[in-house]
Amino acid sequence: MLAWRIWARAVQQFDDRATAQPWRLVALRRWLACSAVVLLLATWTLWMPQHVYPQVPLLAGWSGLPSVGEWVAIATAVVALGATMITRQRNNTWRIGLMVFATALVLLFCGDQHRLQPWAYQFIVLAVVLATVESWRSIVLARMLAVSIYFYSALSKFDETFLTTLGPRFRDTLLAPLGLSGDHWGLSVVFPLGELAVATLLFFRPTRSAGWVSSLGMHALMLVILGPLGLGHSWGVLLWNVYFIGQNLILFAPFGNARTSISAAVGNPTQRHWIQQATPPAAVSLVAEILLAVVLLWPAF
Repeated sequence: MLAWRIWARAVQQFDDRATAQPWRLVALRRWLACSAVVLLLATWTLWMPQHVYPQVPLLAGWSGLPSVGEWVAIATAVVALGATMITRQRNNTWRIGLMVFATALVLLFCGDQHRLQPWAYQFIVLAVVLATVESWRSIVLARMLAVSIYFYSALSKFDETFLTTLGPRFRDTLLAPLGLSGDHWGLSVVFPLGELAVATLLFFRPTRSAGWVSSLGMHALMLVILGPLGLGHSWGVLLWNVYFIGQNLILFAPFGNARTSISAAVGNPTQRHWIQQATPPAAVSLVAEILLAVVLLWPAF
């Protein structure tokens, strides 16, 4: 009971129904589906049967799907994402599409744990939340997931490995075009501090507007550092940063007002059907919330 109260208070911190407009849910699930297709294509070698590198099963004793099964799984995931993008909101087919996508990727994870990419893990969790939680609350939970990623990512960078290797590379890549040197500057710590600041600003409602603007700047900066003119990282890393820019515009940008919010639509006879048809059973939503709670707490242990 105490755990549920704590969870309810945490959800309440992100529960701003005046900015939980119906368009956000539509835009987020379509942006998620589009980004997932692009990232699957950009990292296609991971998802196909191959022998370029050893495949390590996620589950002991099961080597995953046969080669034909993997082809079927990835094709099914792409088709399901396509249906998610084009289906109208009142047609719950998009919810089925998200769950099929999540299931297909989990099956592919089982055959090779290298496929458990951070973006794929995030997309699966978010797909389950959007598909199984009522409209306005799914936006709230999606905000919580986004902030938790920034928070844990920042904490992971406060270690010797990042501050003495990757951090200085980020710093030098950023300063080199300006003709500056960071050899004697303690600038490496700025990266985790900046990410932690973004998480903090997004967590509190009064500073959320500053937080989403800061997050856009942070991801734009990372695209410069990691892009072709910088460190030349893989397309998967770059596209994941692009996804966050679109996601944060959808989740946190203060567009619209209370008159267009989901809570206001409940009392509007012309829009009430939109809410009623888009609301999953309470028991299913509860399971999804428990899953998200586990995901949010897991890195702390």
